Amino acid sequence: MLGKASLGALAALKGKPPGRPPQGEHRGLSLTEQPRKVMMIDEELLAILACPEDKSPVSLAGGELIEQINAGIRAGLLSNRGGSKVSNPIDGGLVRADGQWLYPIRDEIPVMLIDEAIALPPPSAG
Repeated sequence: MLGKASLGALAALKGKPPGRPPQGEHRGLSLTEQPRKVMMIDEELLAILACPEDKSPVSLAGGELIEQINAGIRAGLLSNRGGSKVSNPIDGGLVRADGQWLYPIRDEIPVMLIDEAIALPPPSAG
C-alpha cells in the first residue's frame, strides 16, 4: 500500500499531483476507446468480472494510469494490498468502481485476488 510519501513520489514521476479525476470523469476506459498500449479485455469477460472484496464492477484502466503505476513499480515505490513489493510491470489493470484499488493484468490474465490489488491515490483536496 502506498503511504503519503510514496504517493507524492509517484505523482512527482508524472509531474502531476496525486488524485482522482474530477467528478464526472472516469479513470477507466469505455470499451470503444482504444488508446495506445492499453490492454483490452473481451467485453463479455469484463461484464462478469467484479471486485472479489465487495463485488462491485470493475473497469479497464486507462493507459496513463498504467504508465504511472509502472513508473512507480520501476522506482520501487509500490506494494500490493498483501504488503508485498510489486516488482514486475503490469500489462493493464481493472479499477474497482470506487477508484480505490486496481487489480493488475499480467500476461493478458486479470489477477482478481484481494492481496494482489494495488492502492490508487486518494482524491486530491482541491
